[in-house]
Amino acid sequence: MKINNEERKIILEFLQWNDHNGCYTDNNCKGKEIKPLGKKDTLKIFFAVVNNDFFKDKDDDNPLNFTLLEIIKISKRSNVYFSTTLKLTMLLRNNNIETYKKLIKMIG
Repeated sequence: MKINNEERKIILEFLQWNDHNGCYTDNNCKGKEIKPLGKKDTLKIFFAVVNNDFFKDKDDDNPLNFTLLEIIKISKRSNVYFSTTLKLTMLLRNNNIETYKKLIKMIG
């Protein structure tokens, strides 16, 4: 699974919108002197956020401590891979606040 830099920015904007106290966008990271998230880390966090109980049975609940391949395997075992990639596609095709709201309803 790969994304380009523009797609990365769209995902990060969604994550920031979803968690106002989080630090996801490049501007927020820069302001707090935190290294911006790369493409793989962006996808890992998206998978974890969209599937809020994703790591409930894991000793480590930080998606950044897993590889993207491990995250994908966990999501497939949890039967959420297809629905998560569908939500990701929806977000990337329709980058606007209404899409974000619909996505949140799909998550909850």
